[in-house]
Amino acid sequence: MRFGKPLTPCSIKLTRLIGKTVYTPYFPSKLSKLDGTSVELQGYMVPLKAGLRHNRFLLSVLPVQQCMFCGQNGIPPMVEVTLSDNNKVWLKENPVIVKGYVKLNEKDRSRVEIFIRDAALLKQ
Repeated sequence: MRFGKPLTPCSIKLTRLIGKTVYTPYFPSKLSKLDGTSVELQGYMVPLKAGLRHNRFLLSVLPVQQCMFCGQNGIPPMVEVTLSDNNKVWLKENPVIVKGYVKLNEKDRSRVEIFIRDAALLKQ
């Protein structure tokens, strides 16, 4: 799938677990069908750790210089990208295009809901 056609964002489902409210991701069927498939996405690199070279980062629809928490609509949609073969790339300020395989995260609540695995930067 090319980056020109946006992915349908996942929704959040509320469940009760041992007396606590738990937020779990719910993926619409259109998005679920992409699990394991190769996609290309365009966006801005958002580092997960300090430094200039990264193997793992978030890909956002907004540049890192723009406050992600400002405005009326909250946090923008992001995916976590892991480059293949432990490759590291320099942090870019301009939009990049990545190609990799979609992995939907339904269990690990400490990370984002959508991963792009074995990725490569197509446009730097």
